[in-house]
Amino acid sequence: MSEIDFSTRCPQRYRTLRAPAPGVVLECHAYHRHEQWVCHVLDGAQDLAADRAWTAELRRIATLPDAMRRAEMRRQRIHDVDADLIERFAAEHRSAQWQLLDRLAELAGQFDVSHNPQELRAQYYARRAAGDSEQVFRAQFALAYRFNAAHWVNGGMGDEPMKAVADAIEWRWREQSGPEGRADWDYLADAVHDWEQAPASMARLVAQIAHDDDEGARPLSPTQRRSIMQARELTGHGAWEA
Repeated sequence: MSEIDFSTRCPQRYRTLRAPAPGVVLECHAYHRHEQWVCHVLDGAQDLAADRAWTAELRRIATLPDAMRRAEMRRQRIHDVDADLIERFAAEHRSAQWQLLDRLAELAGQFDVSHNPQELRAQYYARRAAGDSEQVFRAQFALAYRFNAAHWVNGGMGDEPMKAVADAIEWRWREQSGPEGRADWDYLADAVHDWEQAPASMARLVAQIAHDDDEGARPLSPTQRRSIMQARELTGHGAWEA
């Protein structure tokens, strides 16, 4: 609070005091219609706690999908040093996710849950996805799909760790990634279901999409189109060419 603000807002008996130094908070409390002014000095412990809380918030933002992360940074007007920190945290988070995916893919390979083990790795989608977050999303969906299939192949008996991993992946994308993450997951899951139940109809849809491309019409978003192609590959109805 500046000296001018202090002199303007404080009662007469406080105006002989010097304005508080930086880091001092002046609060006004109403008590029986009389104003009581209290000065609180923020000590080092409070500053440290505030810094830790803000760092935790930056780390949370860094774990969001790309579009959501940018939107949240705009909403909170985060820029300069804090924006650089978020990008660093995001890179660390992405690296950790990729390492986890690689370990899970190795586990899947040991149990032979996929005829194409590369589809379980984020790198497989480097030329098929729009960015790093989408690469991770598609690899994790493939893992969840294959692990669920391995669980249900025996009527739901056995392979409980795989089912737990599949459920955790789905929960992460449907419950922790906001409306966009939930919508992307649900659309891909619906596309997989449609390919399994009505492959002929889905094949006609792919042909219609190609025809629309030739005509310059694109009723589906690029993400939806990629999900249809991934679902086709996952269900064994055609390769997804990069």
